[in-house]
Amino acid sequence: MAPKAAHHINFIRKFKGAGFARRKQYLKDASDEQIKSLIDCTLNICNGNVCLSGRQHKRLRPHKNILKKLSFTKVSLPTKRRLLIQKGGFLPTLAAVAIPALASLIGSYL
Repeated sequence: MAPKAAHHINFIRKFKGAGFARRKQYLKDASDEQIKSLIDCTLNICNGNVCLSGRQHKRLRPHKNILKKLSFTKVSLPTKRRLLIQKGGFLPTLAAVAIPALASLIGSYL
C-alpha cells in the first residue's frame, strides 16, 4: 500500500462498520485525496499486492468490474466518486482488507 492511503487510514476505517446511508454521506463529503486513497487500495487489490483470504476474494468477486474501472487511470476522479457512491457495496470488505495492510505499512515506517 502506498503512503497516500496510510495518511487516510481513519477515513478508510469509517467504512468498515458504517451503513449504506452513512457510507454514501462520507463519500459525498470526502476530499479528492481521500477518494484517491480508496482508489489506491482498489488498485493494490487488483494488482495482487494485497493478499486476500478465500472469503474476501469471494465477497469482492461480484464487484470485479467496478474495481477494475476504479483502477483505470483514464477514468476521471468525479466519475470514480460517482461509481463509489452508486456501487459502494464492496467498501466494508475493501476496508477490512486495506486496514491490516496499511497498519503493517505504518509499522514498517516507524
